[in-house]
Amino acid sequence: MSGVYHLGLDEGKIEEARFAFLPGDPDRVKFIAQNFDSNSKEIAYKREYRSCLGKMKGKSVLATCIGMGGLSTSIAVEELAQLEVKTFIRISPTWLSSFRHYSTKTLPSTNGAHTCRLTN
Repeated sequence: MSGVYHLGLDEGKIEEARFAFLPGDPDRVKFIAQNFDSNSKEIAYKREYRSCLGKMKGKSVLATCIGMGGLSTSIAVEELAQLEVKTFIRISPTWLSSFRHYSTKTLPSTNGAHTCRLTN
């Protein structure tokens, strides 16, 4: 099982997650993970890169801190892509306030300031 250095993750830890929420603050990772459907858990915390795994609508999803700035964001996204994560959603503080209200039924719009509901 090959892993990625900076994030401290490997294929086994991410349990086939192909979707990642990407906040900039490590403390927001735990908050996001508390809103997943079931039994979220911290799976790695190395440097500024904290990652939690949980389920949304039966699928494994990640919340991984991308740190501050373009370089740390690039490292996080590239390493997640090496682990076959396909979808990345950047979580801004503006959008995060809506996450608490709508929980697992929202996705951000393209500008990150508004949300839209998903239908079941």
